[in-house]
Amino acid sequence: MSYIAQILIEYNVNVPDNFEVVDKWYQVNCLFHDDSNASAAFNPEREAYNCLAGCPSGGPIQLIMNPEEVTFTVAKQRFEEISGEPYSALLETTGKQSNSPGVSKGRARTKRRINSTFQVGICR
Repeated sequence: MSYIAQILIEYNVNVPDNFEVVDKWYQVNCLFHDDSNASAAFNPEREAYNCLAGCPSGGPIQLIMNPEEVTFTVAKQRFEEISGEPYSALLETTGKQSNSPGVSKGRARTKRRINSTFQVGICR
């Protein structure tokens, strides 16, 4: 299971039971605001999360940092607790994706920037 899906499940977001790890975005209710319609989506292959209502987006680390309001270092430790994997495994996954067929260097750079961003917005 992807790391992003594991984080969403940890925070009680109803993730589809049988999603395949393909370059597809799966709709879910937003982790950051009351959501009667699925206004957010996650992509297990890209390890990314996005809410169309303007809430924080990003990768697994950002999803831990925002609701828990913790530092990057604490979020990395929490990631390891939830996933059972070292933080370096997430970096390897991201690195492997950037070298996979069909991913341009520009998209890979953008993905790395999203996954390493410390500054996040607050959903209102």
